[in-house]
Amino acid sequence: MNLDLSVVIPVKNEEENLKKLLPELKKQGVNEIIVADANSTDSSKLICTRYGVKIVKGGLPSVGRNSGAKHATHKTILFLDADITLSKHFIKKLYSQFIKAKVGIASVYISPIEKERKYRLIAKLWNSSLKFSEKQKKKACVGTCIICDKKAFRESGGFDEKIIFLEDCELAERMGNKYGFKLFSSPRAKVSFKRLFRGSLWRGFFYDARLILMSQFVGYKKIQNQDFVKNYFK
Repeated sequence: MNLDLSVVIPVKNEEENLKKLLPELKKQGVNEIIVADANSTDSSKLICTRYGVKIVKGGLPSVGRNSGAKHATHKTILFLDADITLSKHFIKKLYSQFIKAKVGIASVYISPIEKERKYRLIAKLWNSSLKFSEKQKKKACVGTCIICDKKAFRESGGFDEKIIFLEDCELAERMGNKYGFKLFSSPRAKVSFKRLFRGSLWRGFFYDARLILMSQFVGYKKIQNQDFVKNYFK
C-alpha cells in the first residue's frame, strides 16, 4: 500500500523516544517525517538529522503541530507524540482504516505499556469515555495519535494555538462535526501512563477528567484561564 501520509511530531528533549520512534516509522514505510522542535537542549535535533527528518520550529503542542502541518506534502497528516510505541503494521492499518472511513479526522484508543492491573483499569475507563464522546457533539480524542485529511485540517484553521490544554479535543469537535470523526479500537496507541499522568496515576487521571468535564459545560476556550490549566505545562 502506498502511504500518502506525512507524520508530524512535536518534541522538546525527546532524544530517547526519538531513537525508538524514528527508525520504526521508517521501517513501517513512512517517507515524510516532520519534527517540530521546541528548542530542545538534548540531542533530539541531531537524531532527526541522522534519520533524514525535516525539522521545523515548534513550541507548545498546538503550535508545533500547526508548524509541522504547514510543511506536509501528502494528503493525510498523522500527528504523533514522541513517546508513542508502535505495534507491528500500526501505520498501514491506521492509514487504511482512515481512508475507508471517509472522515476528516480520527483518533485511537490508548493502551498502557505498564503491565499492572491499575493501568489497564484506567485505560478501560478512558477508552469508555472516548467511545461515548464519539457520537456526541463535543468530541474527545487522544492527542498522542490524531490522523487528519490535510485539506480539511487547513480549511478548519488547524489547532487553536490559544488553547494549551485539550487542544486535541477542541480540534476533534470542530473538525469532526463538519467533516466527520471516527475512533478506532485497533491499532491502539501504546503509551506510558506514568508519564501521561505525570507520575501520580489516580490524581493525574482525575485532574484530566476534571478539565474534560468542565469543558463539556463551559467549552474548551473558557477553561484556559483557570490557574490549574495555566500551571499544567510548567
